[in-house]
Amino acid sequence: QPLSVMTLTFMIVGGTFAAATFNTWQWLPALEPFAFQRFFGWLPGLAVQLFLLFVLYKGLVYYERKHTGQVNRLVERKVLTMSFHPFLLAGLTLAVLNASLLFFTGSPWSISSVFPFWGSQLIEWLQLPIDWPFWDYTQQNETRMNASLFTNPVSLTTFGVISGAFLVSLRRPRSKIQISSNGLIMSLFGGTIMGIGAVMASGCNIGAFFSGIASGSLHGWVWFIFALLGNWAGLKVRIKMLQA
Repeated sequence: QPLSVMTLTFMIVGGTFAAATFNTWQWLPALEPFAFQRFFGWLPGLAVQLFLLFVLYKGLVYYERKHTGQVNRLVERKVLTMSFHPFLLAGLTLAVLNASLLFFTGSPWSISSVFPFWGSQLIEWLQLPIDWPFWDYTQQNETRMNASLFTNPVSLTTFGVISGAFLVSLRRPRSKIQISSNGLIMSLFGGTIMGIGAVMASGCNIGAFFSGIASGSLHGWVWFIFALLGNWAGLKVRIKMLQA
């Protein structure tokens, strides 16, 4: 989809801009880092996390039943067999892969840092007069920012995500979306603010939400709440733009 490629391109632009302006937002008010396992202890912290996930799951089940009249079960029990919902299998697979990535690289799955990294690589390739090695963001992330495309672990996993999505799209092609001026504007604007926000929040729905909550960080739950609010506001704006 051309709009997807454009959105990704401007996520790189937005992430690179956020890295370049690191000093202008790094000193904004912030809370001290909070991890459930450090505050409550390992086992109680895990219990709190699992309780929050259980409450969230029950809330979503209630919402689905109320609006559709039924609930798609994660596990279907039959006489001699059991079948598992694809979302459950996908979630378990992601959890195992994330744990494997943490074991082999020392860091959980993330993507957001790849936007300024790819932006810096593009600056070098185009030989633009921008001294990105002297950015404060680069100094704080020196190892990854000075790596190559194929030695940076975040870059490699992101290539894997894009490749996987491409293979799935070939296997199950979707109808092409008509490109309009409003669609281009939404891709440009949306990609840019997603890139900026991902770098400022130290993660997107992968690094901040998925890996953040898995690592016991309160940051992941805060991101989740405001992501829902942002999606609600974004959908309202999108509907109005498409109707214009």
